[in-house]
Amino acid sequence: MGKNENVLGYLLGLISGRGHIFDSNNTIAIEFSHKNEFVYGIAYCPRCGWIATENNKILICKNPNCKFQLTSNPKKSYNQIELTKSSLINTVIPYLKSGFNFTHKIYGNKTMTILSLEFSEEDFISLKNHFNTTSFDSIHIPKYIYSAPKEVKIEYINGLLDTAGFASTGGWLNRDGKNGHARMRVYFQFVRNWHLP
Repeated sequence: MGKNENVLGYLLGLISGRGHIFDSNNTIAIEFSHKNEFVYGIAYCPRCGWIATENNKILICKNPNCKFQLTSNPKKSYNQIELTKSSLINTVIPYLKSGFNFTHKIYGNKTMTILSLEFSEEDFISLKNHFNTTSFDSIHIPKYIYSAPKEVKIEYINGLLDTAGFASTGGWLNRDGKNGHARMRVYFQFVRNWHLP
C-alpha cells in the first residue's frame, strides 16, 4: 500500500462529508462549514489542570478534589474562517498534492469555505466512479473503502471529520484522561443524508 492510497482515502472522505462533483469542468468542490466566526476551546482549571464546565454561568473545576471556581474564562478563542483557510493552504492541499495533480481555488463566505479542485479528465473519472451520485447529501460510502487497508479507512474517517465532524462543548463523555474524567464529544453531522450513518 502506498501513500497515494492513503491520500485517496482522505479525499474520498472529504467528498463523502461535504463534496460536490461537477462533470462540466472535472471539478470537485468541498465545503468546510463554520457556523460561527469564532469557536472556543476547553476551559482548564488553572490550579490542577482538569477541565472546568459551566454551571449557572460560573466555570467550576470538575476535579472532585479541587472544585475551584474560575473567576475569568480561560477558554481560547479561534477564528474558524481564518484557521480553515490556513489549514487548507498549509496542510490539506499539500497532502492532497502528494497523491494527485490538480489546480485549486479557495473561496467562501461567513458560513463556509469552499475548496475547488480541478483534476485531469482521467483522475476526475476515476474519483467520480467511486460514488453513486454527485452531491454529499446522497452519497454512499464508496465500495472501495470496505475492502481497503486499515490505514486507508482511517484516512477516510479523517476526511469525514474534516468536513462533517463537529466538536460539542456541551457533550462530555465520562472517560479518564490526562486532565480529568471527561472528554469532549466529536460527532458527525451528515446533512440530509441517511446513507452514510
